Amino acid sequence: MQKLLGWVLASAAAAVTWLTVGCANNHAASSANSLTVSSTDQISTPFILKRVDLSDPAQVTEQDAPVSLAAARNEWSSFALHVSWPAGTGYSLRLGTLRPEGGRTALPIGFKVYQVVSAPVDLNRASYVRHSGQNAATRSLPRALLPLDVSGDQIVSLDRLRDSAHQPATLWMDLHTDATLPAGAYSASIDLLRAGSAQPAASLPLKLTVHNFNLPNERHALMIGAIDWVWLQNLFPSEFEAITPTWVTRTDPKYEPTIRILDQMISTAQEHRLSLYVPALRPLTKWPANAPPLIDWQSFDSMVAPWLSGEKFADHVGLHYWPMPSAEMLDRYDRTSQAEYWSAAATHFEQNQWLAISAIPIARKGSSDADISAISTEAAELLRAIPQARIIVPLEDDQLQLGDGQNPALIDPQGASRLLAIAQPLVSAPPRPWPAGAPRPQHAVWTGFPGLFPYMGSGGSERDVRMWAYLAFLRHLSERGSSAAGPDEAQVLWNVTLPQTSAADQPADPNEVPWFYPGSWFGVSGAVPTLQLKWLRQAEQDYEYVRIAQERGEAITALQTARLLARPVEIQPNQTPDPIYSLLSGTADSAAWEQARQLLSEAIILHTPGESLDASRQEA
Repeated sequence: MQKLLGWVLASAAAAVTWLTVGCANNHAASSANSLTVSSTDQISTPFILKRVDLSDPAQVTEQDAPVSLAAARNEWSSFALHVSWPAGTGYSLRLGTLRPEGGRTALPIGFKVYQVVSAPVDLNRASYVRHSGQNAATRSLPRALLPLDVSGDQIVSLDRLRDSAHQPATLWMDLHTDATLPAGAYSASIDLLRAGSAQPAASLPLKLTVHNFNLPNERHALMIGAIDWVWLQNLFPSEFEAITPTWVTRTDPKYEPTIRILDQMISTAQEHRLSLYVPALRPLTKWPANAPPLIDWQSFDSMVAPWLSGEKFADHVGLHYWPMPSAEMLDRYDRTSQAEYWSAAATHFEQNQWLAISAIPIARKGSSDADISAISTEAAELLRAIPQARIIVPLEDDQLQLGDGQNPALIDPQGASRLLAIAQPLVSAPPRPWPAGAPRPQHAVWTGFPGLFPYMGSGGSERDVRMWAYLAFLRHLSERGSSAAGPDEAQVLWNVTLPQTSAADQPADPNEVPWFYPGSWFGVSGAVPTLQLKWLRQAEQDYEYVRIAQERGEAITALQTARLLARPVEIQPNQTPDPIYSLLSGTADSAAWEQARQLLSEAIILHTPGESLDASRQEA
């Protein structure tokens, strides 16, 4: 413990030195690269085409180097560009074709291009300052991504940018490596073109290394978010304000604007390897006197079936998570009526082959002992009444109240494997001993659950978001090795998917992770993706890397990498928790993330099917 305190004090002293000496320089660099610059007076040359690092939006930095990417097949890679050009129209970007190293055959690149737009963020929050070391102020930071059209000849017109007269602009590039692309090194060029000239005014080389393995289409880390209907009404009033969600159906044309927004957000999330669900979509339920509830599933099924089957998605991979919907005002009915409803819902989901991707949710109304006891009692009743369904309980294992011969009304330990509980958070105490011979619950990582102390950097930077994938791997790896017969996918639950402000000029919480903004804030229709959505996609792909490494026999490499990047803290029994422990998790060094990814790639390639293992390379 003394060594730990010494390390913390030394780190704090270093942080103070950095804040007083280096932070001013970083802030100046960030200001120079700000997205709000509106003239070319600050630009030393009329044409600029440079890579820019947006992994920490509060510290935007340019990079005087070619774009260098490494990816598996069927993986999405991303980078951002800082672009400036003289006043006038007719300027454009030309996205080059890939050429193998030493080859002549050009291959097209699957680019998607977005304009990065800033939004105000309130950094004046003690938790954020402690976590990041940033200046406390309200600043305009890169947040939203406005899609841009890419022509058939790989040209992006800069005239189509929002406020194209403002200089400079920042563009976000997505690059997808095809599942059939041969492994090897490739090169390309991104060119800034003058009006009426085929010769580039500025060029930026792009180098791509394609690894000799594929990421699967299936998602093994379910990054799950809920879309809150109240916030849909606040942010998209014309499509949602006067709409009752239980009546929304694909068979009625009047709901087309509402469905278009939902389809757009859920399809975009799925394309980014993420899962969204809408709790407010529920069946029409009637409660006749002295009889079981009458449930009409027609509208609900018309909405969710295309998402769960994959019919609505380009890769036809359906969503792997959708909790059973609660009937409207279900909590006002007695427990017997509630159990009758949930039993009917479970039967309907089973008939549609959705039961394996679903569970009955129990709401958490508070954190008092009485609230926790009520949740355990409700879970026990549902386990007994509905033996075919899983139950989502917003409790950690230590909070679950288990029954025995003297307390048969509480949770039967033998049925605990059907519970989906909260996984150990980042800062945790050792779990309590579990009854011998009884299976443990399944678990999901809840990013909004504080545990002993909240992790306040959940959305401040790309590394904060990606860290959760490695924690999910550690928790799921432990679960798969225990007696719990858990699902093949790890689950990470995100609380917020829409901005928690009602207007574009209201400063946001830097720790929120919004997946979408309303396009109306930026002069476009529909919903627009965010920078955080790209980070979440990268997090899911990170999980696939450690999972593939483990499956190919590199379990120690996968485990150590996940531990070093997530760095969960487990205190000793009866040890007094200290809030400073919440600052010890995660890895701030951006180079460490790239090195870890490279190490995992090399470990995976060592075990390429059909090739013999090179023991010397493995040892190195």
